[in-house]
Amino acid sequence: MSLLTALASGGIGALIAGIFALINRHLDKKDAPIAVQFEAVNKRLDKSEKDNVRMQLLLLISDYPAEHTEILEVAHHYFAEIGGDWYMTTIFNRWLTEHKVGAPEWFDSRK
Repeated sequence: MSLLTALASGGIGALIAGIFALINRHLDKKDAPIAVQFEAVNKRLDKSEKDNVRMQLLLLISDYPAEHTEILEVAHHYFAEIGGDWYMTTIFNRWLTEHKVGAPEWFDSRK
């Protein structure tokens, strides 16, 4: 899983640099209230987390499809905890079917 570690660590560095750039840009605007500035940062952080977890889930399904426990754990975080869906619903549903894993109660395949 060194590829997963490399992707995560590279993404974290880029994320931190992006956060600082975003904060500095927003703090330079004297007329923007602080709450609005942090709301924008939080939205970007939420999107970044979804992107990173989606990438981890794709990697696990692609390279380690027999690792059911790990895939279900990451999928639970992605779908149930952070509200991800987009194109991963179809891919995850296909993995469940191909590997004869019952759909977890937290997974809605209709999204």
